[in-house]
Amino acid sequence: RGKEEASDYRYFPDPDLTPVTVCDEFFAEVKAELCELPAARRRRYRADLGLSYYDADVIVSQGDHFTGYFEQVARLCGDGKQAANWLTQDVQRELNGRSLGIDAFPVRPDVLGDLLRRVTTNQLTVKSAREVFEALLADHDAAHEEGRGADLSTARAEQIIVERGLAVVTDTSAITKVIADVIVRNPKPVADFKSGKQAAAGSLIGQIMKELKGADAKVVRQMLIDELSKP
Repeated sequence: RGKEEASDYRYFPDPDLTPVTVCDEFFAEVKAELCELPAARRRRYRADLGLSYYDADVIVSQGDHFTGYFEQVARLCGDGKQAANWLTQDVQRELNGRSLGIDAFPVRPDVLGDLLRRVTTNQLTVKSAREVFEALLADHDAAHEEGRGADLSTARAEQIIVERGLAVVTDTSAITKVIADVIVRNPKPVADFKSGKQAAAGSLIGQIMKELKGADAKVVRQMLIDELSKP
């Protein structure tokens, strides 16, 4: 810029600034060294992972550590939307309640990613996955109170699944047996359902799901209705 009056110089004899010419190669080099910008990351999440603009914006606005955690979970579970739902709801709720940043969250992304992979491959229901997630956090809290480290590994998650019988029940004969037992024990709700009170099936489904924690509620409901609808 050029200076003309004394006020331009603020009364100091400072010379004019010399022109600076920057070549295209320099611009390209600087651009290549930049990290992924937020707008570009939001576009990538929407295009590659199928996220809504809202979900992509919420995740990106949490910063690089959060997006790094999210991307690892999404890669491991193979479902960006599932990962986004858990990160923006379950994980974020725990972070807020514990006043933690994602870099200090006790459940690491490889463990959560493996847990959600079990959901996407129908090895666990979402409800069962949440039970495992909460059990891992309970382990951490108990260990913290006792001043010791907690095992929050994928092996520990597997142990919880086995101990609590949370794996998805794929044996329909097992479901059929429990349905038959519940029907025998509950003649009144059965009679109510057959008389047209559809809501009566709710209590029966609840009892079945209590015995078969890993069963898919939709499958159980349909099998129960099919059984109750028989002449």
